[in-house]
Amino acid sequence: MKKLEAVIFDMDGVLINSEPLHFDAGVMTLGKLGHSIGHEVWDKFIGTSNAHIWNTIRENYRINKSTEELIALHEESRKSIFGTTDADPLPGIPELLSELKKAGIKTAVASSSPYYLIELITGRLGIRNFFDELVSGDNVKNSKPAPDIFLLAAEKLGVRTENCVVIEDSFNGVKAANAAGICAIGYINPDSGNQDLSRAAYRIKSFNEISVGRLAQMLGESE
Repeated sequence: MKKLEAVIFDMDGVLINSEPLHFDAGVMTLGKLGHSIGHEVWDKFIGTSNAHIWNTIRENYRINKSTEELIALHEESRKSIFGTTDADPLPGIPELLSELKKAGIKTAVASSSPYYLIELITGRLGIRNFFDELVSGDNVKNSKPAPDIFLLAAEKLGVRTENCVVIEDSFNGVKAANAAGICAIGYINPDSGNQDLSRAAYRIKSFNEISVGRLAQMLGESE
């Protein structure tokens, strides 16, 4: 018997339109090292962890620094950019979170971003108190598209995966949700690059398209 018990949100590109800021941070980081990167390369990393991103870039660009050193440089760039940028939640997010809270549906953020950044962004957006759990890519061994982060989020929420819904904006995120056996809803965000969301059970262009009742229908809730 399926019953909507929890909704798990990706952060970047779902709660906040932050993917352009992450791209800028990547450009800034590589610029310090005398390299450049375009959207056609960066967009393939959307939804994956820092370790995966910078290990791949280090190998492909033959950079004479460790993955850890590159991550540290990238964090400096992200702190600089995110610390000086004002942002709002994506339209419809505060209303949806409020409705979920009132209905007693558990919520979590499951993001490949570091924990400090999840705390920083959800706090600045004024939506931190809506979430029961924050789960970072730093908390799991394998990053998206592996299912680890969503399985951990469901475990922390104390719910079965079949009773969860994940909202994602990336190919890697949808693939991870599917691997975890969780119903995936793909949010089409033009600023997240040309993401293939065809594997999502449903696709939306606005958060005004969903509600607690609609999410239950998407899950296939049954009595």
